[in-house]
Amino acid sequence: MNQKRLAAYRSAKDGGKRSDTTPPRSPGSPAPNRPPAAARPNGKPGTTSSKAAFSKTVPSKAASGEAARLLKVGPEGSGYGKAAKFLLLLGQEEAANVLRHLKPEEVEKLSKEIVKVDRIPSEEARSILEEFGVLAQGRGLGSNGGIAAAQSMLATAFGEEKGASILRKAVPESVKRPFEFLNQLDPSQVILAMKEEPVAVAAVILSYLSPKQASAVIRQMTPDQQHETIKRIATLESIAPDVIAKMEEGIREKISRQGRVETESVDGAAALANILRYLGPEDERSILEDLDEANPEIGRSIRERLFTLEDILQVSDRQLQAVLRDWATKDLALLLKGKDDGFRKKILANVSTNRRTVVLEEYDYIGPARREDVDGMTRRFLNEFKSMHEAGKLIVATDDDIVN
Repeated sequence: MNQKRLAAYRSAKDGGKRSDTTPPRSPGSPAPNRPPAAARPNGKPGTTSSKAAFSKTVPSKAASGEAARLLKVGPEGSGYGKAAKFLLLLGQEEAANVLRHLKPEEVEKLSKEIVKVDRIPSEEARSILEEFGVLAQGRGLGSNGGIAAAQSMLATAFGEEKGASILRKAVPESVKRPFEFLNQLDPSQVILAMKEEPVAVAAVILSYLSPKQASAVIRQMTPDQQHETIKRIATLESIAPDVIAKMEEGIREKISRQGRVETESVDGAAALANILRYLGPEDERSILEDLDEANPEIGRSIRERLFTLEDILQVSDRQLQAVLRDWATKDLALLLKGKDDGFRKKILANVSTNRRTVVLEEYDYIGPARREDVDGMTRRFLNEFKSMHEAGKLIVATDDDIVN
């Protein structure tokens, strides 16, 4: 602790009492460097509060360099943690006076340490105050840190806007990002909320969303909207916090008016495949041909879903045996890889006892197989049954078809 600063602080704490080196003064004259009684707190001589005393010591020009010494408690200036606790113990006003005399990088590091503090135990608080030469008497020793304390202290020292900016830079993970609530909404609802907003506003909003949500929203825009919005995002620079706050408030109001839109994903291709199974072969063939012409990709997707492994369980044993008879033992063993017990039992129950033994031996011999190889064998197997089904040579028993 700097001895000169400590002596000055203790002198102020003593209310200006004369030491042995203080020169005598004439009766009725004020003490040197001491305001008249009327200007002192409560108008009472010699009752300068510790808060007022510290305010006199720290903000003075002579003390501006002393504020930086607060950070040099540990070796090579490593005392930010202890200095942060000291500021919390001083209180908001006095701590703000100290912060104003520190360098920007020092303020940021202190802010980060203040956020980390949970609660300062009384014994530790007393030790810290004594180390910095401040009397613990009359001070609340159970001070709390955290994000709220850092926000309040910085706002008092530098104003709301600058204080918030410092905290965002020092502890970005502790400050809630603007428009964060939009990440929880369906992209279509975000599009609806931005519908009447200028492109410039939409660009700002998207820049604050998570990359995943922003890309999902952009995909739902028209090509022209995408082009303009992406250009705007690329040229964004600095925006005043109060402007962003107003944008966020406006979007919140729109969301509250339109209500949260609950959506449910629908697999249209799977739904159509299920419908086609109940149509006659001619109707099914006609619809698939139309789909192949309009959108070959969708047509192919539906054809793949028209016959699944679950459908094999509904194929009669006689028809399944006729197909399995022509399959090689090694191919059947690979087909069984990664399948559930129901499918395995269905296949193995429709081969002879001797062949079943050989297939299981081959299954163990193969060991782990590449997914690509297994998927290819599965497609080949299903395609054979699909071709039979489309040709009307295969009957699949659905629940509605079964009559007891």
